[in-house]
Amino acid sequence: MKGRLIGLGFGLLWLIVGASALAAPSRWIVVAFGAALYAGGAAIVVRRHRGVPRIRMRWGYYIAAVAAEIIAIAAAQAWLQQRGLGDLLFPVVGVIVGLHFIGLWAAMAHRRFLWLSGGLVASNFATLILPLATPQRIMMSGLGSSLILLGSALA
Repeated sequence: MKGRLIGLGFGLLWLIVGASALAAPSRWIVVAFGAALYAGGAAIVVRRHRGVPRIRMRWGYYIAAVAAEIIAIAAAQAWLQQRGLGDLLFPVVGVIVGLHFIGLWAAMAHRRFLWLSGGLVASNFATLILPLATPQRIMMSGLGSSLILLGSALA
């Protein structure tokens, strides 16, 4: 249950990132609607998973996955900024976050993490290769990642 709630928290963060590319009135409507949606999702997760046995965590894989994710994000940010490609940062981070879920699958042996990884990598990779303006790229990366994390938490 805790992992699903963490996923919802990061999903809400991605929603805010995606909404930041919208004009002011629409931005706040999307954030308000999204926050309500995520609050409802958290209530569903808590109700559905209360008393469910916890998964045995293989901490070495977990720590390696998170450490690799942090290092990769920092390296990607520096590399993209050096080359004037900062507008690609969010979808690149989305791909890296998606790949880190392979490590979480190894840590917890939950097939759901592989589906989550595939969804995040595919949607953010599409965002990278499509000819989009920066605001569209940020919106697509943020809102797409948000929906994938929401779906995974509720699945």
